[in-house]
Amino acid sequence: MEFSPNVVSNVRDVREDIALNIYPNPTRGAFTALFSAPLPESCFVRIMDSEGKVLYVAKNSGLRTEASFSLDYPDGVYLFQVIDEENNVLSSRKIVKAR
Repeated sequence: MEFSPNVVSNVRDVREDIALNIYPNPTRGAFTALFSAPLPESCFVRIMDSEGKVLYVAKNSGLRTEASFSLDYPDGVYLFQVIDEENNVLSSRKIVKAR
């Protein structure tokens, strides 16, 4: 009988989701994203339309817990996401734009 133990050589960091609140939602265009903790500088903010087209992406420019945005697009449902460098979604919320 032969025994060969499994050896773990690398452990990937597990990141907790960032709690996210969007207000006002529905919005007429301008909205604020409120994060439960300062965003790491290595993350990005992304906004996509209902078809998955990326409309906006920006690297986080410093540790902050609140940021203002403007949806200069037609009325509809949009997806606001906080993603890491590997495109993993850390937090996500739907935004409804209606005039």
